[in-house]
Amino acid sequence: LGLGINVNLPAGALPPTAIVPPTSLLVELGEPVSRLRLLSSVLRELESGYNAAAQNISPQPAWNALLVTLGQPVSIDVGEAEKIEGVAETTNEWGHLLVRDAQGQLHTITAGDVTLHL
Repeated sequence: LGLGINVNLPAGALPPTAIVPPTSLLVELGEPVSRLRLLSSVLRELESGYNAAAQNISPQPAWNALLVTLGQPVSIDVGEAEKIEGVAETTNEWGHLLVRDAQGQLHTITAGDVTLHL
């Protein structure tokens, strides 16, 4: 699991240009956030997800509802020399992103750097 959260970065410390503009909790809330309280909250949510998975409850429906890439054109760098471009359609039962390219082929993306093209 990879996770990155911009916590107390001021607006001036964020990259000035991006397709999806970066932000931080400080910028969004207008006040600093306790990293310890945030970490505690994140760990509680991860434990809840782990417990649900142990009971065979899939996070896929909730995950799909939050994915801004679904239905959007994307490009994915999946290796040093391989790039896949297409439309992100959904995820499968394992959480892999499914992307359909211009030729109609459906690609299962296990890992890679996804760029959203708005």
